[in-house]
Amino acid sequence: MVKKLGWRLLTFMMVTMMGVCFVSCGDDDDDDTGGKSAEELIVGTWADEDNETMEFKADGTCTYEKVQNVVLFEMKERKTGKYTIKDDKLTTKWTKFETWNPASKSWMETTGDKNAVVTTFSISKKKLTFVEEGGKKLETPVVYTRK
Repeated sequence: MVKKLGWRLLTFMMVTMMGVCFVSCGDDDDDDTGGKSAEELIVGTWADEDNETMEFKADGTCTYEKVQNVVLFEMKERKTGKYTIKDDKLTTKWTKFETWNPASKSWMETTGDKNAVVTTFSISKKKLTFVEEGGKKLETPVVYTRK
């Protein structure tokens, strides 16, 4: 009886350990590029944890949108422009700036900085990370995930 219980316990422990080992050896493709270039990978919509989204299109246009929840409404801002990629540098040049008017429920054109911004980044299938902007290292990298 004790011998059977010992074998059962040993078998249970071995099966449990095998399950843990197989789970920990799973494929983690956060850093996987799938053989694609940065220019191919960046196309799509990306979001961060602060309600900011960036959309990059294959034609070289991009849109940035930020949403802030205020007591009775949402404040939104949007920038559209063009982008280029060279090595690990993303250059964006914003050409149109807008804010959302909750009363009229429409976008209103505003002014903004139209100078090109150069950002150092890394990218995978699921993650876009900005580490430097305008030649200055960011205190905390800004991470966007693919939507």
